[in-house]
Amino acid sequence: MQNISDNNVLVEVWQAATHKDHELHEMACRLVKRKHYRRLYERNPEDLSINPHIGKVVFDQVKEVFGSENVRRDNYTQKGSTVDFPVLYNNGRIISSFLLSETLQRLPVASLDYIFIRPDLLKEGQVWFEKNIQKMLSMVAKEE
Repeated sequence: MQNISDNNVLVEVWQAATHKDHELHEMACRLVKRKHYRRLYERNPEDLSINPHIGKVVFDQVKEVFGSENVRRDNYTQKGSTVDFPVLYNNGRIISSFLLSETLQRLPVASLDYIFIRPDLLKEGQVWFEKNIQKMLSMVAKEE
């Protein structure tokens, strides 16, 4: 197995960033020059109450306007799971934390949805987004 250190990785990133013909040049430049994609939209309860698929709608619309190569989406919804661990009760018995705690029984499922855009398109994207958010809230997400 090859021993890969942080230093080796950083050297490779810098080499990719400084050689325009390197296959990872563009991605390396984003890291080195801090030109990573910027957040254009993140899910919020108000939007979700109007359109539960707003993240997908925004992503599809932004891709259509700015090009799929300029937009990224990071979304995740936690699979239903319970937080359960043993608790030593005062009388020496071991009891389920889930059974003991009403709070643990009501924990919301973690869910996130972010839309990112290339940094040089952020201002234009923000203006476009503000003009179009109301329309997007009433749209249905495209099937894949």
